[in-house]
Amino acid sequence: MTAPSPLHPLAEDAALRRRLIALARRWLPQADEAEDLVHDVYLRTAAGGLPATASGREAWLVTVLRHLCIDYRRRQERYLAILAQAGDDAVHTLQDDQPPQQADQAERVDAALAHLSRTLAPGDAAALLLYEMFEFSHAELAALAGRSEEASRQHLHRLLRRLRAAPPLHRRRDPDAAAADPDEDAVYLYALCRQALAQRDPGGLIAVLRASTPQAMAALANALPAARADAGEPTPGLSRVTPPWMPCVPA
Repeated sequence: MTAPSPLHPLAEDAALRRRLIALARRWLPQADEAEDLVHDVYLRTAAGGLPATASGREAWLVTVLRHLCIDYRRRQERYLAILAQAGDDAVHTLQDDQPPQQADQAERVDAALAHLSRTLAPGDAAALLLYEMFEFSHAELAALAGRSEEASRQHLHRLLRRLRAAPPLHRRRDPDAAAADPDEDAVYLYALCRQALAQRDPGGLIAVLRASTPQAMAALANALPAARADAGEPTPGLSRVTPPWMPCVPA
């Protein structure tokens, strides 16, 4: 069970924490995420000034929790929309006469996957996509990665924060830019992520999480020549939705 930071002024108030968890479970579609978001509430309010009264402090934490729950639900809806679109359009490719805004959106999604591939280690990127896009549970990810469920839960939270905090990539107009990336592991991972989403198949990501070594990455990517060959093209089926963890990509 995740405990609040010991540095938080309300860390010893177990009854308050139980009330916050109960609220989060009511507001979230997946009740097992409640403790994580309550933990985030404590992290976000540890350094700030809290109201003087007990009722005011609880009201402030409830307000922060409500906003985090709303953000979580919106994020989940967008992830599911991305996955549904990937499954519907996996057999299609983007056409030259595609509306400009649709092609631009597809480019932004590809930029998001490139950002993911360059920011996180292969196993970390695979774990994040398996959790957010394929709805793997913390227990399943923990078993694949060889760590405890609680350690897996905290690790994913750190990955999301790192991904959002990383500086954005500049959008690349050269269609061969992704394939020309000097980081060969990032190229392999980028191709695997695109293929997993387009085919709605997490198999490659599972293999990466189990053995995230350069040799394993190369072997997996070489097994997907089509994905690697068109690595500079916009990802099919992901042209109308942008991942919520994608930073603003300058033109």
